[in-house]
Amino acid sequence: MVRRERCMGVNGKMMSISYKYFKILLIFIVLLLASCSSKQSKPNLDKKSISLTIGYQTPTAQTWGATIIKNQKIFEKKLLEMYPDAEIEIQWFNSSSGVPLVNAMSSGKVQIAFLGDMPALLAGAKSVELEQLDAKIVAIDGKGKNGMNQSIIAPIDGINDISQLKGKEVSVPYGSSAHKMLLQTLKSNNLLNKVTIIDQSVAVGLENVNTGKIAAHATWEPYPTMAIKQGKAKILFKGEDTKVDYLSAVVVNKKWVDEENEEILITFLESLNEAHKLIFNKPDKAAEIFHIETGYDKEITKELVKSIRFDSAIYHKDLKTFEGSIKFLIEVGVIDKEYNIKDLIDDSYLRKAVEKNGSKYLTEEEYKGEHWIEDKIY
Repeated sequence: MVRRERCMGVNGKMMSISYKYFKILLIFIVLLLASCSSKQSKPNLDKKSISLTIGYQTPTAQTWGATIIKNQKIFEKKLLEMYPDAEIEIQWFNSSSGVPLVNAMSSGKVQIAFLGDMPALLAGAKSVELEQLDAKIVAIDGKGKNGMNQSIIAPIDGINDISQLKGKEVSVPYGSSAHKMLLQTLKSNNLLNKVTIIDQSVAVGLENVNTGKIAAHATWEPYPTMAIKQGKAKILFKGEDTKVDYLSAVVVNKKWVDEENEEILITFLESLNEAHKLIFNKPDKAAEIFHIETGYDKEITKELVKSIRFDSAIYHKDLKTFEGSIKFLIEVGVIDKEYNIKDLIDDSYLRKAVEKNGSKYLTEEEYKGEHWIEDKIY
């Protein structure tokens, strides 16, 4: 006798199915469910649209890694590989300075921002105050060894030595890395209380140098190189004489990351690493892209490809540099109180991006070393 199972049909009536065929049907359903489960386990493959805004700054050369990603569409290409059916909209917001990007991130208008060191640290301070912001430095873009890529410039026919600044006026964007460099320079030359420091934007400071209205102006690249190439200024003091590294940062709002966007951030950091490798391996191509995206003369961009180390890795020595900058921002009254730099730094996503690409991140010994590893670029 053939055993039969009774089950309810779709129309509510009882129906009979052979037990043999019932088992086949059951196996088929189990396999189908397993297949669906396997597909669903892949991260975020059900995303229908991806939309975010990346902030960057063409007036700050150490954040120019962003322009390589933008120009070559590296991020978009990687996203399309991951989400072939998704609608992808990446907007690039070119800011004149870092503070507007911090404000835009606070309001949710920008998700990823390329910032100089001081605006990045300001974002960390704001995270303590604002519920909607949880800023994290997830990578570094450009690095200036010992303060490279910052300078104090003077009019062509002006003073020729730093000691001649005594009793004169020097301008600088207040609270910037150049301001920190200027104070360190004045202190090491016993001029700290013998010079009048004026808060001026780069544009105003350069104009005043060009017209001889001010003794000197402290700023960052590409402005010193541009002023020299144009024959409008000379270098009075180089930032690397301070022996303090000059850093930029890639900052995200972790609240956005936690909204199922971790894989997108990791993919972005893969893109950043690819951009840095292009700069390292193809400097002429990188200089051409910098020229196209920023509008600065190619002679200037070629110089800056040589002087800036584009490297995502965050070393222990970089944390120490950031800590010193937090103290500076407190000293000049930009932020109210000190906070733990470790609360702002999170390189876990960068580590995942490096591993995802089949590479290895810094060893513990390399991470704690006193020097960046020369040929190890992320």
